[in-house]
Amino acid sequence: VAPQSEVTCVTGQFLSFSISICNLSASVLHQVQLSVQFYQDYQNGAQNYRLETRVTMSGPNHILIPSLNKDEKAFHKCSVLFFTPGRFKADIQCRSLSSTLQTAPQQRTDEAGTVGISTLPAPGPDSASHVWRFIPPIEITVLDQQ
Repeated sequence: VAPQSEVTCVTGQFLSFSISICNLSASVLHQVQLSVQFYQDYQNGAQNYRLETRVTMSGPNHILIPSLNKDEKAFHKCSVLFFTPGRFKADIQCRSLSSTLQTAPQQRTDEAGTVGISTLPAPGPDSASHVWRFIPPIEITVLDQQ
């Protein structure tokens, strides 16, 4: 998916996600959690994360990578099925609790290309905790099956 491009599908159609991350920092990252979360965007500032009756995933929505060496890659695949039409977004992020972390962006690639990543300190008492997000979120327009 190219930056700021939109994915369109119909209800009942599986979409496959293949996510690749690469540690571009100067040190090893420990306890890296890669997660994918879908939400519905109502285009009025409201977002709905309670999608139990609207979306289902095949495969885990998060994985834990014990360690990721410098320049090492990790991969995750999952599929999603939408039951109802609407505008949805995929929030893809990594979180590391590494105490040896030096702030550097990670590169994320999906089946079609590379998208920019931002580096943000994660909330909490551990100052070495960081979150990398796939920005902007992938937009998915689900149309009613005809």
